[in-house]
Amino acid sequence: MMSGNQSDKTWYGPWTERITELLPEVWNTLIVVADSAFVTEENLNTYEKRWFISRMPETYRLCEALKDRAFADESRWIEVGSVAQEGKEAASYRIQGFEDELYGRTYRFVVVESSALDQRKAKRLEKLVAEEAQAIEKAVAQQERLSYHCEADAKVALEDWRRRHNRWGFHHVTGQVVQERTVKRRVGRPRKTDPDQGNVEVVRWRVTFTVEPDTEAIEQRRRRDSTFVLISNVPRTRRADDAELLRDYKGQIEVENLFRALKQPYFVHGIFVKTPKRVLALAYVFLLGLLVYAIIQHRVRQGMRQDQQTALAIAGAKFRSPTTRTLLKEFDGLTHVIVRLPDGTVTHHLQGLTETGIQILRWIRIRTDNLLMGASLPPAESG
Repeated sequence: MMSGNQSDKTWYGPWTERITELLPEVWNTLIVVADSAFVTEENLNTYEKRWFISRMPETYRLCEALKDRAFADESRWIEVGSVAQEGKEAASYRIQGFEDELYGRTYRFVVVESSALDQRKAKRLEKLVAEEAQAIEKAVAQQERLSYHCEADAKVALEDWRRRHNRWGFHHVTGQVVQERTVKRRVGRPRKTDPDQGNVEVVRWRVTFTVEPDTEAIEQRRRRDSTFVLISNVPRTRRADDAELLRDYKGQIEVENLFRALKQPYFVHGIFVKTPKRVLALAYVFLLGLLVYAIIQHRVRQGMRQDQQTALAIAGAKFRSPTTRTLLKEFDGLTHVIVRLPDGTVTHHLQGLTETGIQILRWIRIRTDNLLMGASLPPAESG
């Protein structure tokens, strides 16, 4: 058991050695899927002879270099489609595979572009575009307030402004020199012989700007932000296709969703045991329960695929990939009836079991013939 304050980058080594001791024959045949905290020189050394798939941290220069190589050749992208999810909202992916060195070893790298941009990155990009627009508005307003006596001076000012403001990444800023003619009245009373009655025309030159969003640059940044890089040492004899590495990596969402269920406050808000040993024992009980939870979910989804059933109707809604939590809702109104016969025989029956419930029990391989309520038995009283 490790401290919750331990860095994610440091626990992979001890954890790996411990699992290797417990499962020596199995562990080294598995493919470990890890997040970006895994990628350190020490961890890669530990996994020199073990297989892994991980995500490259954005802080590595190699990560950005691989993205540059991928976007430099649009013809090399391979369409993969959706991977871990189904339906209209599922993200689709395209990939490019590379081989390169990191810490003196050669690894497989897969640059992955997703059609869906992470909400945090989308908000960050929106903020960057808005902040740049505000900066341009301020710089333009300062320059447009100035005027010049001749066109040449205005053109020099425009070129100087362009040199000082050439960093815009998400907007097109176009400047032009325009002439302004205004009529002003001379100071004092005009002469009677003055045909202009004291009015004089003043010619000045100004710099004006047109600002438009650079939609192509914004889209390129959006694409780059929705792109990530995978690193792996899995040989092509085990995973020949780079798309298989992506599927393995995205498959971890199933495990994460399971542990998300376990982390609900209902389970871990307060653990009233007195020693770390008992906390650890309780954690093992939770994990065993989670294992059953996972088996139920897996078997139902597998049964749906085998029976070619695209969706399951539960509580008035349809689910394409139901979780165990959703499946259990089908049994909320169920009544467990225990019948004791005069000869001492005890039978158990389920009252209120629907066709969907029967189908779910069949998929998870629980017999229902001895659980269904007999027609001759009266309904159980509530409460």
